[in-house]
Amino acid sequence: MRKLLVFTVLNLALFTSIFAQGVNIEDFNQEKTAITVGLLNGGGLLGAEVETLITSRIGAHIGVGFIGFCAGFDYHFKPTVNSSSITLQLRNQGVGEIHTDTSLGIGFTFRKYHLALQIGAAYKLKQGPNTIENWNTSTIIPQISFGYFSPF
Repeated sequence: MRKLLVFTVLNLALFTSIFAQGVNIEDFNQEKTAITVGLLNGGGLLGAEVETLITSRIGAHIGVGFIGFCAGFDYHFKPTVNSSSITLQLRNQGVGEIHTDTSLGIGFTFRKYHLALQIGAAYKLKQGPNTIENWNTSTIIPQISFGYFSPF
């Protein structure tokens, strides 16, 4: 009877201390920053984006591409930069005479096995002089990108 009582008290103490902490040990081992390189990333045809977590699930990213740039915020479904996310971003495609458009978009970014795929839609804020006539006249435009990401 004494062994059962000691066993019960030790188990209760162990489980109480684990759950009372409210800390997930995996959160401390996760990467907080990632770089993504690929097609239609960074606001250009080819580009790169760097993202860092501000909180456990909210990240900020900036990117540059050929020729353009972007910046935005991401809400991750898990507390790591490796997870899929919802993205809100501002893209500027082209500069000067080759400026195509500036847009504000929302999308879903799927990340798995170091591959990143983003799909979404954007509202065109400003049309540039390089826009092809009768081709991209809509104010809502699709956004898609594909790339390789590496957390660090």
